[in-house]
Amino acid sequence: MKKRYIVLLIIGILWNIFIFTQSLLPSNNSSELSGFLSQNIYKILTYLNINVNPDNLHFILRKLAHFTEFFILGILWSAIYHKLHNKMWIYMTLLYGFVVAFIDESIQTFIPGRDGNFIDVIIDFSGVLISVFIYIFISYLAKKIKE
Repeated sequence: MKKRYIVLLIIGILWNIFIFTQSLLPSNNSSELSGFLSQNIYKILTYLNINVNPDNLHFILRKLAHFTEFFILGILWSAIYHKLHNKMWIYMTLLYGFVVAFIDESIQTFIPGRDGNFIDVIIDFSGVLISVFIYIFISYLAKKIKE
């Protein structure tokens, strides 16, 4: 295996660990992290005279965090599977992303104050799905540039 592939695989595994450790946080720790971000964004929006409900902003940012975590997961594992299995990489990435999203939400059912939510599985998976489309597009462009 090439050194670059091994580094990419390590980064992919570390990203999975990051996702699962976020799910292991109790609700108060998780809320503090997202609350800090939403409070600061709320201050900026208020300064710009943009009216937004702070609770709605907090909700949107939490769901956007789900999407973003899994978008990055999708990009990483698209690259890993594309190098490993050139023909089946799309299916493998999508299946892997769904399984990780399902496990991630399942973990949260055992954490005090948190719950597993199938809507979050769908949001997580949509991050993977969009990343696969973008990876395909970028791969297509890269191939056209080389020609």
